[in-house]
Amino acid sequence: TQPAGAVGGAPLGTQPVAAPFDMSGNLVRLNGSTVTVFIEKNGGVVGALSGDTTALMVDGEAAFTDLGIDRAGEGYTLGFSMEGLLPGESAPFDIVLGSASQLIVTRQPRQSTKGQLLAAPQPAVAVADAGGNTVTGFVGTLEVQIHQQGSHPVPGVTPVPATLLGTTSGYLFEGVFYFWDLRVDQVGSGIVLNFTSSPALPVALSDPFSVYGGDAVALSVVSVAAYAKASVALPSVLVAAVDANGDVDANHQGAVSVSAAASSPPGLQLQATQSRAFSTGVASFTDLVVASTGVLSLNFTADGGDLLHVSSGGVELVDAWTGWWKLWWPVPSGEHGLVMRSKGGLVEASWE
Repeated sequence: TQPAGAVGGAPLGTQPVAAPFDMSGNLVRLNGSTVTVFIEKNGGVVGALSGDTTALMVDGEAAFTDLGIDRAGEGYTLGFSMEGLLPGESAPFDIVLGSASQLIVTRQPRQSTKGQLLAAPQPAVAVADAGGNTVTGFVGTLEVQIHQQGSHPVPGVTPVPATLLGTTSGYLFEGVFYFWDLRVDQVGSGIVLNFTSSPALPVALSDPFSVYGGDAVALSVVSVAAYAKASVALPSVLVAAVDANGDVDANHQGAVSVSAAASSPPGLQLQATQSRAFSTGVASFTDLVVASTGVLSLNFTADGGDLLHVSSGGVELVDAWTGWWKLWWPVPSGEHGLVMRSKGGLVEASWE
């Protein structure tokens, strides 16, 4: 049985049945052998064959049940192969354009700068049939909006919700909607857009993309503790490379160094690694140690001196024994007690 054409992405109108013949043209009633089908000739485009492409021979026939081809084209043929036999080829058939059934984002949004036009080329969305063929005669509209807000490039910082600006209605040309002046007004990593059409088709989502600040001009201390313990690593200190608006430039390369800016008493020094490379515009210091108690300010300088330096506020270094300590000894109301040693050296106790 010869295959018959269909619309793109749909099962063939008539499913093929392959049969083996001997040299005299007589049907050979084989059983159990496997026949494989494939596209022998494409219909002027590179289509993909879907469905179960193998069938077992039963009484001399291998029947296929759910074959389809995605791309519209003329003159497709199918090839059939089975071990020990010469291959066969079907009669030609056509795959035609179907009705609109999906939206396909053909140009994805790219990493861009806050407040500026999205990096070119801007998004484009095709109206397609089930096989992914563009329905050039589609008549309707398409709107875009933010589907998912992005995370802030600095860990732990809550981002300001972004707004999509520009012309959010696409321009339709031969089945494809084009956008040309979109921009996003806040930074974020992992922003996703959605596209909705009228007449309604399933919503299409863009790939995640990021919006960052412009070229960095200065350093900014994002996170530094007000208190820390002497002789113990300070809580993570974060420093960002920021543009003139204070937004992180995630593309900034290089490193930043830290040093003691001022201290009380004088002479407090930092230990451990004192230089860190930027990663998406942020440098993280995780092993800074000060051996003595006191108050210390930190000074940050970009290696190469291309950014304005910055100093942190004072970090108060307290005795490493400061805090609650659980001590195991008999107490009147339980099995153990808690002892608090405060910054000023005072001690208080409680029981559990």
